[in-house]
Amino acid sequence: MELELRHLRVVVAVADAGSIGAGARALGLDQPLVSRQLRRIESELGVALFHRDSGGATLTAAGAEFVQRARPLLDDVEELLLRARAATSPLRFGASALGVLAGELIDALDALVGTPVSAFTHHSSEHLLTQLASGELDLALVAEYEGTRLAFPAQARHLVLVESEPALVALAVGHPLAAKEPLQLADLRSEWWVLQGLAEDGEREAFTAACRAAGFTPRVRHVTDDVSFARRAVTSGQAVLTVLPQSVQREGYVLRTLEGDPLHRRLHLAWQPQRLPVVAEEMLASIRDVYGREAGANPAFERWWSEHGWPSQPPLRVAGSPLGG
Repeated sequence: MELELRHLRVVVAVADAGSIGAGARALGLDQPLVSRQLRRIESELGVALFHRDSGGATLTAAGAEFVQRARPLLDDVEELLLRARAATSPLRFGASALGVLAGELIDALDALVGTPVSAFTHHSSEHLLTQLASGELDLALVAEYEGTRLAFPAQARHLVLVESEPALVALAVGHPLAAKEPLQLADLRSEWWVLQGLAEDGEREAFTAACRAAGFTPRVRHVTDDVSFARRAVTSGQAVLTVLPQSVQREGYVLRTLEGDPLHRRLHLAWQPQRLPVVAEEMLASIRDVYGREAGANPAFERWWSEHGWPSQPPLRVAGSPLGG
């Protein structure tokens, strides 16, 4: 086996995280895969790079020297890639599930940076952050669910855009609960549910935990990523469905909020400071403006936003470095 840059990234990630599991999460890889790669790397080098025990993974003397030499190599390659891509490609924006909000954000970013912005959507926030870390994305809007914590790339800046964004529930217009607003999650204990097939990063677990906290185990009838099929399941009365708050209320179903927001997610914005062509405050103001305008996409979220939305521009707390980069 010949050592490649990806092998150096594995060693450095585990060293920075302090354990193989945490390093795997930072890389967006499975822990068994990272463990196997480390064993192969150590076999190729003929030395142990880590002491492994129940408390995690700590560097040996040989491992510390390896990381000390590998880190500047990775930094140099990262800078080379960023500079090369900056000269030939537009700003690359990644997002997890955002629905109609994603398109509005692209329009706003196009206008802000003055060049076309390309979009990459993926159901996994962890995957998007891996893309951000590798330089394949420049800016990412990602979701974090109750009970999980995202691992942000060390070189990226990030902040919380929305502390707690609620999920809404879609019900058929003829449903006995359609006239109630807000609903209690426990009101839905006897319902069948439609779930998203590609849910990752703790979304399914957070949903199940919230239902159990409300006193029931959700009954799942359909698992699908087909929007048309899910909509028909709701309008026909087969099942109910959680949806993004910016969803448009269409003929055949209504959208309702849940008392206390038991189903919610935190939205983070993360970016590569070297690739941001505008001042960070301008980008954040533009994105917040779009989010606030889209709060009126349906009556349920409009009412919720009027009570819980930003009373004024929230303070900017950026992790990673001063805001201006």
